[in-house]
Amino acid sequence: MTPVGGSLATATGFTFTVNNLYGSNGTNMTVVNSTGTFVTEGVVSGSFGVQNNFTFSPSTPVDPLWTVAPFSFAATSFSIISQSAAGVVLSGKGNISAAGYETTTGVWDFSVQQTRTQFSWSSSAAAVPLPATIGLLGLGLAAVGVASRRRVAA
Repeated sequence: MTPVGGSLATATGFTFTVNNLYGSNGTNMTVVNSTGTFVTEGVVSGSFGVQNNFTFSPSTPVDPLWTVAPFSFAATSFSIISQSAAGVVLSGKGNISAAGYETTTGVWDFSVQQTRTQFSWSSSAAAVPLPATIGLLGLGLAAVGVASRRRVAA
């Protein structure tokens, strides 16, 4: 993995070399941990995959960002959480897909430290964002208030 733009502090993206990791043709990453449907579908520790090059500044969609058969993740946006000479932490949104499954909106988190030889990322189905959750709670409380006023008026 190489930062595009020089150092980690000035990087605008990353390039990944296909290195036939552990003798598996055309791969550049290995799965360390997985849960849920990934495990059910055979994506377990030791599975191989491909992490594609991406640009995070400016945020540029990448389809697919990563592939670990049978899943892939199409990134639609990236956000910089932190960036310094010591490391880069990103978060992104996109769609996780696999044959036989509905495409699902997901989130993706990426971090790389100073060594630049290893990186980590995680992907998962997106939860309801906090502002939306608070909005739903507010609507629920408003409905309770309206219902109680009607009961008092009657």
